[in-house]
Amino acid sequence: MANFNPAFLTTKGLALLTKAQAGKTTILFTKAKTGEGDYIGDETPHPEEQTDLKASKQEFPISTITISDNTTVYLKFIASNYQDQIGLAEGYHVKEVGIFAEDPEEGEILYALAVAVEEQWDYMPAYNNLLPSTITMEFYTTVANATEVYLKAGSGAYVCQEDFEAYKAEMTETIEDMSKNNEVEFDDISEPSEVPDPAEAIEQIASGKSVPVLIGHIKTTLRGILALAQRAMNVALGRNQARVFATVEALDEWLSLSENTEQLNVGDNFYITATEVPDYWWDGTSKQPLETQKVDLTGYDQQISALQAADREINGNITALSQKITSFEQTKSEIVASGLGAALGLAVSNTWAQIVAKIKEVVNLGTLNWSASNTTYSVPAGYYPGGTLDSRPSYNNGYNAGVAAADNRANANSVNYKAGYDAGLAAGKNASFNLISSGTMWHDDVSSHQLTYTANTHCVIVIWAVGTSNSTPTVTKNGIAVNLSAGYIPRGQNNAMWFIKLNPNDSILFDFQRTGSGHTTYGGYGVFSN
Repeated sequence: MANFNPAFLTTKGLALLTKAQAGKTTILFTKAKTGEGDYIGDETPHPEEQTDLKASKQEFPISTITISDNTTVYLKFIASNYQDQIGLAEGYHVKEVGIFAEDPEEGEILYALAVAVEEQWDYMPAYNNLLPSTITMEFYTTVANATEVYLKAGSGAYVCQEDFEAYKAEMTETIEDMSKNNEVEFDDISEPSEVPDPAEAIEQIASGKSVPVLIGHIKTTLRGILALAQRAMNVALGRNQARVFATVEALDEWLSLSENTEQLNVGDNFYITATEVPDYWWDGTSKQPLETQKVDLTGYDQQISALQAADREINGNITALSQKITSFEQTKSEIVASGLGAALGLAVSNTWAQIVAKIKEVVNLGTLNWSASNTTYSVPAGYYPGGTLDSRPSYNNGYNAGVAAADNRANANSVNYKAGYDAGLAAGKNASFNLISSGTMWHDDVSSHQLTYTANTHCVIVIWAVGTSNSTPTVTKNGIAVNLSAGYIPRGQNNAMWFIKLNPNDSILFDFQRTGSGHTTYGGYGVFSN
């Protein structure tokens, strides 16, 4: 069951109400509309400004209007998915309901609007070409002391069950009052086995007959009219029921019990699951065959199952084929990217036929064996399963030629490389050096002697010592220990000389210390430059 928020007047509805309260007009309600518009969050910040539903789906005449009190009017209408012999094509959720009224200046306006609570909507289904569905709508809206409120005539609206029952009770009471007031006694016409035909009963109401007889026929006529109205009401309100039975015999057995038939309404359906027999409907006294043909769908189900199996097989084959095509394309890409593909000028855009044709053009030329000196060899295009390429003759010839060329190479100092080397060696041996500084050093058993020297130019310092077995000289240059073994030249037993190259501003420290008993160490140094 739907749940709606309180209805509110639109801006135009409030303006019409103001006019009615001032006595300038009356409020004439014209119709109702239903729709599926949403009014969630800030989508519609001022819904009172609406002049129509946000998503109008259907409109209906208003069937009932009642003044509830001085400020409120009660309206009722029946929404249906079948109107004027036209069925609703597409179902929808009833999220908004609007009441329209006639404004003498504006014309027809949206007077009041009600919005359903979120997720608490009614659903109006599409018409199924069998029975209509209906929703009874009750709407309360403000008329606040308006002098006159009217409902537009000729609406052709549905009559809801509640109104019909009230009218039925009123008519029955009226007839009973008429009978009592006139004190007419009459014999009831015997109850017919079937619903009486109102047209035939009306023909019996003719002049020349006594009042009791006429009243009896009137009662029969009313019984037929009520039965027809009840049948129409059941159809309009969608109250037809459907029951399923395995066989016609099972249906007949169920209908034989009065407590079952008392539950039935005219138009109820009975569906039989067995084939080759019709389905039925209830006419008020007995079952009647439905004017439809039962269709045996067994064969169709089997065909559908077979088609579904075939579809699955086709889909499987398509998947397998797609995988193979993908594998073929991947293989083609690998061939194109290989050395063979590059050599043959293959491209991804080549077809398989073009790739195969180019590969077939490659000729097997057998074993490739080649060895030569000082020459080139043009290799024929083709395929070689093996062979040997011997480059040693060319390498040896090139090496020997290089050595000879080096020996005979011209030099700025000599005619050839070897002569230049010899000249340089001789020049080194005969070079003259100038002694720019010298000195001696001693130390006894308990003390050491140190000497510091700073070079003013490029030079070589020569250190010599006697009795080195009992003394280890140490030298630092610019604060870093000097590896004496690199420039060490033995000069006999327990004697040695060291050569150290100095650059300008290099500072050197000599330290001779005795390491054991024996001879007293004696040493000295000389600084030479050329």
